Amino acid sequence: MQPENQKSIEMGDETRIELFKEDPDYRRHLLDDAEKLITALEADPNNVKLGPIYYGITSKNLKLKILTLIFPVKRPAGNNTQQHGLFAISTDDRLVGHRTLSITFTFDEGAKKALAEGAIATRYSNAGIASVIEQVHMHILQTQANKLAPDGMLTWKITNQNLMDKDYLIKQSVGLDEKTLKKLIEEKDQEQERWQNLYGPQGKIGAHFSPVDSYEFTKDFFPQIGHLNLPPSLAIKIKKKPDEVMLSDSVKYEPLNITPSSQEIEINNLKTNIANITNI
Repeated sequence: MQPENQKSIEMGDETRIELFKEDPDYRRHLLDDAEKLITALEADPNNVKLGPIYYGITSKNLKLKILTLIFPVKRPAGNNTQQHGLFAISTDDRLVGHRTLSITFTFDEGAKKALAEGAIATRYSNAGIASVIEQVHMHILQTQANKLAPDGMLTWKITNQNLMDKDYLIKQSVGLDEKTLKKLIEEKDQEQERWQNLYGPQGKIGAHFSPVDSYEFTKDFFPQIGHLNLPPSLAIKIKKKPDEVMLSDSVKYEPLNITPSSQEIEINNLKTNIANITNI
């Protein structure tokens, strides 16, 4: 039995999204990140595949549906690259966050290797959206790492963009009055604390500092056949229903029989959502 204060996906009243501050930069992030997806759809819609659909609830009680899309990207000969797009949709059918993910598969001295890179952006601040998206993202990374068995490895490279932005702000602060600069730095510090709580060595994801770049962290995934080796805070839990998999107490997915018509509907709705924000 769950404690009364522990959330579940089926809980009742939902927090209204309007209670959270909207990030004015989200439109710019979405414009940049959705370009590859829109280009792939325009070139050949059949190359874009709808992956599993996930359902989750944030720490602030926002219920989300996470669409996952997969499409190929042309890279140098010998490298196989998959491009993934993760899009978080609220219950009132608005796009509230997304993540890009590029996985490049190579061979190194006979061993299978993969490098994962990407970026995440959320439309609303401090709403717990990033944590849900990253749980889905981690599930995808471990699933892809399992394909590298028996002795392969997938490395996820994480860039601390917030810290980069803060350092850039300080360097380019000429002309800003002291009060304005102090407020902007405080906002970045708050964001950085949330970033460390999620990604840092002591955070939920537990990435490691890179010895090469002070803004870079890495996390390695090894094949784990039979179960998904996620950190304890993001551990898989199998429920009674055989087709329902819990990524945590707040995120689940159910393997769906996705038909061509349902894929077309989901992708068209997503395109409309993107257009409503970006005006393209």
